[in-house]
Amino acid sequence: ATGTLERYLGNAIRDLRQRHGLTIAEVADRAGISRGMLSKIENAQTATSLDALTAWRRRSASRCPPCSATTTCPKAARSW
Repeated sequence: ATGTLERYLGNAIRDLRQRHGLTIAEVADRAGISRGMLSKIENAQTATSLDALTAWRRRSASRCPPCSATTTCPKAARSW
């Protein structure tokens, strides 16, 4: 899966993770996926479904203000 959408999503996820100072392990644990799967998603080696992304967002919603998915929010620095 090396399409444009996969590359865009992988880059966006990596950028958010790094912006918030999180490791692959931390995000994978929070998302309920393996570290290897997250790495493959970030590197556009596999695709993730919209359902999986939505579920991931819902699981982290209690720890993350809505703005943090699209902006740099100081309140969300370590809660994403």
